[in-house]
Amino acid sequence: MTAGAVVVLDIAAFPTELVERRQWVAWRWAERPGGPTKEPINPATGRPASTKEPATWATLGAALSRAERERLAGVGFVFSADDPYAGVDLDDCRDPETGELEPDAARLIQSLDSYSEVSPSGTGVKVWVRATHPGEGYKSPHIWESGTVGEIEMYDRRRFFTLTGQRLDGTPATINERQSQYDTLHRAHVSKARRGQGQTATAAGEAPVTTSTPTAGMTDADIIATAMQAKNGQRFAVLWRGDTSEYDGDDSRADAALCALLAFYTRNAGQIDRLVRQSGLYREKWERADYREMTIGGALKLVTEQYDPGLLPIVFNTDAPTVTTETPWPDPLGSAAYHGLAGEIVRAIEPETEADPVALLLTFLAAVGNIVGAGPHWSVGMTRHGLRVWPVFVGETSKARKGTSWGTINAIFRLSYPDWLKGQVASGLSSGEGLIHVVRDEMRKTEPIKEKGRIVGYEEVVVDPGVDDKRAFVVEQEYASVLRVMTRDSNTLSSVIRQAWDGGVIRTLTRNAPIMATDAHITIVGHVTRLELLRYLSDTEAGNGFGNRFLWACVRRARVLPDGGRPDHHLLDYLAGQLTNVVETSAHIGEIVRDDDARDLWHEVYGPLSEGGVGLLGAMTSRAEAQVMRLAAIYAVLDETAMMTPEHLRAGLEVWRYLEQSAAYIFGDALGDPVADAILRALRNAGEMTQTEISNLLGRNQSAARIDQALGLLATSGKVSRATRGTGGRPSIVWAAR
Repeated sequence: MTAGAVVVLDIAAFPTELVERRQWVAWRWAERPGGPTKEPINPATGRPASTKEPATWATLGAALSRAERERLAGVGFVFSADDPYAGVDLDDCRDPETGELEPDAARLIQSLDSYSEVSPSGTGVKVWVRATHPGEGYKSPHIWESGTVGEIEMYDRRRFFTLTGQRLDGTPATINERQSQYDTLHRAHVSKARRGQGQTATAAGEAPVTTSTPTAGMTDADIIATAMQAKNGQRFAVLWRGDTSEYDGDDSRADAALCALLAFYTRNAGQIDRLVRQSGLYREKWERADYREMTIGGALKLVTEQYDPGLLPIVFNTDAPTVTTETPWPDPLGSAAYHGLAGEIVRAIEPETEADPVALLLTFLAAVGNIVGAGPHWSVGMTRHGLRVWPVFVGETSKARKGTSWGTINAIFRLSYPDWLKGQVASGLSSGEGLIHVVRDEMRKTEPIKEKGRIVGYEEVVVDPGVDDKRAFVVEQEYASVLRVMTRDSNTLSSVIRQAWDGGVIRTLTRNAPIMATDAHITIVGHVTRLELLRYLSDTEAGNGFGNRFLWACVRRARVLPDGGRPDHHLLDYLAGQLTNVVETSAHIGEIVRDDDARDLWHEVYGPLSEGGVGLLGAMTSRAEAQVMRLAAIYAVLDETAMMTPEHLRAGLEVWRYLEQSAAYIFGDALGDPVADAILRALRNAGEMTQTEISNLLGRNQSAARIDQALGLLATSGKVSRATRGTGGRPSIVWAAR
């Protein structure tokens, strides 16, 4: 927002409890040496207000009158020690044009789960909670996941927050008690203790350097070339040539952003200084020692992850499977997969988008499975399977146009089910509790009945009415962030996701959060690059039934459309009408059963489907029977029938064939055991190795028992052979890849 602009207010959205308090000020833009700032104005006098002097505050009505009369920018609420509120200000975390949030900012907002609104600039978000500030530390710079440098501020007194009333979609209209979440956020991002971690003492005037091991062997040219080719290389290139437009022309913020990017590659303050001088951002202000050292020092404090240029083809990483594969890209989907309305819609849209037709098809099937709700289902014994299919689209690079499939397909749903898009579609998976909250049941608790101060009985009261619509369609454009979240201690997301796929009751065992959801109908769609997936998918999640609940689909850019595409809107209207008919019919569909021909076909394919495989690939595809039937059932619903035919089953089988080939391409022949996979790669490169050489390969970080376990797994899976050779002394054990 340009300084001097007037903020458009939605006063009706202001929380009632704030409106009723006499803690309001008007505000205006004021020029300061560091740039424009927001100045509070006393509603009664029109002179500057003080966040320390309640006498300079007034009612909301008075603040609005002053702002309107003098064309001030807007109104604000002053935090005081006498109120129960605290505020969290997340700067530069939102795209003002699209409204898209930084993924990590979205997770923070979801964890706080309280009244949240867009800031006056449109680039930030403010969250109000009921909490008390836990200690020292009120603000800290923060690098969002995209590489944008922002700031996190937290206050509970002596500050004012502007209000716009532009409540963030999906956030509560109320200010909620969130002390523990506020404390966690403060401890992780803002507290002085956190900002001091990992720092070594330095002489006065020197930039502080972390105790992390420095990156070795990277020249200035190495860093520039590597940074240009990185995932956020475009951002680096823009800054490198001196373009500050992404930071509204703020040279200081651009300097901080460039230094933060450089700090990922080098911990050497002198090298960062030298590189900045080579960049287009270099100017006279950089010669000021205080400014230079503050900017570099801030970047070295802020950036804790370190680029490692020394990664060899053999990588020992207990956080992710190590995979080599010569498996070809999956064969294209056959015509059977494009059966019925799903095929009509994909064929109509496909020529007008760069998205892979596989992504279009699976996104549509997943969305339909969610829209129809928990009514249509098929059963195995006493187990009921709702039509929940969870595709994750895996591209070789971020340019695979994975995410465009949702933006294209939802054009159909904007025409047919806009309320579903607005109310049931969400993103920002960060915790199991957060996912349950979206589809939570009514919550009650027992409270005492008092008369004249004495307890005379007890009554049950509703503390949260819950939600009536148990459908949730979660789109995660940055699925890697979900995998990273699940590695945190005590995070319940993996467990809750597994329960959600199964259906029934979803709950956590956390005593402090007795939240649950009954008959939830949750669908998850993810987008990730292959390298991110292999980096962040832990062997635990691969083997504990998390991975095989998802459909792993290889996707890539289908075509190049420099001017974009525009599907025929008359055709879209027609197809949207067809979809509306399907969903209306589905309301009368309960259990889906196979007809005689489909039953015969199922008996033919069930054996091979249920055999399963070995290693990581086997673990990730071990729910083949259930996944095929869920897909086939969606095709049946799209034909407005509860009777599954061979055509529906063949469509599901063809989609599964592609998914199975995709999984083979993505995960290769890895076993899912990181030690075993590292050894196998080494043996394939070296031909053969002694057990001593294998131990040295792993840096002697693994015990002999752990290495024996990994070698035993490789031997029993037929991937290696073992031989004993005499050397004139003690015989040596030699291992070779088969």
